[in-house]
Parts: sequence; structure tokens; C-alpha cells
Amino acid sequence: MPYIFDRYYQGSLSDQKKSSGLGFSIAREIIQKENGTITAESQLGKGTSFWVCFPAARHAPEEKSAG
Repeated sequence: MPYIFDRYYQGSLSDQKKSSGLGFSIAREIIQKENGTITAESQLGKGTSFWVCFPAARHAPEEKSAG
């Protein structure tokens, strides 16, 4: 699966289903623009897992207004 996030990549079953090969590439670009990561792991006969991770948001402490 080293090419799954490359543009226009289509797996070995692509002849069974029409696809442009852009889905995972676009998803990765959007996720990376938000400082996230996407990874995948596949086991033949068992399936594929995807992980999407984003950094935890840090909120600035609220300022108290004078008055």
C-alpha cells in the first residue's frame, strides 16, 4: 500500500470499479492542511484500517475585562 495516497493511484481491483484515483490524495491534502496525519494498514483477507489524527486544540486562557 505504499502508493495509496498518490494522485491517480488505482489498486489492482480498479478494473472492477470506475475511479479517478483521487480520493485518498485529496483527503490527505485536507488533513495535512489542518496539521493532521492519515495512515493506513492492510492485512490480506482481514481488511484495511485507516487512522486520522489531529493535534489537540489549545485554548488560550480567557482574559478578564476591567470594570
